Amino acid sequence: MKLKVNPARCLRRWYKDSTCTLCAGSCPVKAVEVKGRDVMVNSSVCVLCGACSSVCPVGVFSLGVEELILSMEPGDTIRISCRDSGENVLSTCINALNQNHYLILASKFNKVVVDARCEGCPLAKGPGLAILEGIAGKLASKMEVVRGSGSPSPLLRRLTLKRMMVEGATLISPPLGAIASLVYEPVEVEDSRTPERARITFRLKALEVARALNVTVKLLHPAVDTSKCTFCGICAGVCPTGAIEFEEAGILRIDTSKCVGCSHCIKLCPDNAMTQVESEEPGVLEYTRSMTVCPRCGYIYPASLSECPKCSVILEILKDIYKGNPGDCREYGERIREKLRSQR
Repeated sequence: MKLKVNPARCLRRWYKDSTCTLCAGSCPVKAVEVKGRDVMVNSSVCVLCGACSSVCPVGVFSLGVEELILSMEPGDTIRISCRDSGENVLSTCINALNQNHYLILASKFNKVVVDARCEGCPLAKGPGLAILEGIAGKLASKMEVVRGSGSPSPLLRRLTLKRMMVEGATLISPPLGAIASLVYEPVEVEDSRTPERARITFRLKALEVARALNVTVKLLHPAVDTSKCTFCGICAGVCPTGAIEFEEAGILRIDTSKCVGCSHCIKLCPDNAMTQVESEEPGVLEYTRSMTVCPRCGYIYPASLSECPKCSVILEILKDIYKGNPGDCREYGERIREKLRSQR
C-alpha cells in the first residue's frame, strides 16, 4: 500500500492565501507539513494511517481505499479492522475513512462492523474516532462499533520501527540491506505547478447513497447576493472542484453537491457578494441578471450598474497616479485614446 500525493489539487495552489491545514493538523505522527503553497509528507515518519486522505476535501492524498470500496461486491457483512485481513475484511486504520466511505459501505453490505478498539493507540489522535461517532448514529441499523482496547495494530509496529530508525540512527547502525527490507518508500508524489481540479466522483456517489438510505447530509456552499454581484466570474475560476459555472450572458450556477465548502470563492469575491450557507438537499442554484456591454472597453457587466466596473477600476488607478479627480482622469484617458487614434 502506498500513499499517493498530488499537491496540484491542494487548496493552496488555487488560492495563495489559503489557511487550510487540515492534513497537517490531522496527522497523528506529524508526517505532513504545509509550507507556503506546498504540502509535503515525510516518508520516514508516515505509517499509512490515512488520516490526511480522509480529511482533505479535494483529494490531495489517496491510499486507494475509494477504488477498493467501489470494486467490492455487495454482501452480508464487512469488517473494518487494522488488525485483521482476509475475505470480507477492509484492512485499514479507521483514520483513513470518512463519512463518504461509511455511507457507500452501508449501501453495499447489510452490516458494517468497525473495530474501534483504539484505547492506548497513539494513532487515536487522528480524526477517525470523531468521524465514526458522527456517522454511527445515522447508520445505527447498519453499523456495529466494537470499542475498548485490543492487541497492538501492525501500524504501531511500523511506527515504532520508523521512530527507532529516525531518532536512533546514531545509536543503531543495522546493515543497509536490513533497513531496506524493513522500511520502504511508502509515499508517491505526482506534482504539477498548475492547479488541478479535484475528482469528486466518490463524493457524488456517497450523496446518492445517502438519499437512498434516508440519511441527512449537511452541505456547506456559497449563496449569492445578486444586488452586489457584478458577475465577474472570479468565483468560477478559483473553485477547486468546478462547482461554480459562469456564463458571460449573466448566468451563475452553483452545484451544491460538488461544493466542498472551502470558501475560496467567498474570500476572493471583490464585491463581497457571497456568503456560506448550509443545506440538506443537493441541487443547482442559478442566479441571473440582465447584462450590457461597455462601449469603451467591451467588458460585459450587469445593466443595473451605473458604470462599467472595469473602467471604474482603471479610473481609480489613474486617480492614484495623477492625483486628480475622476473627471480629470476620464478627460486624461480621452486624450490618450485620441493621440493613439491619430498615430494609426
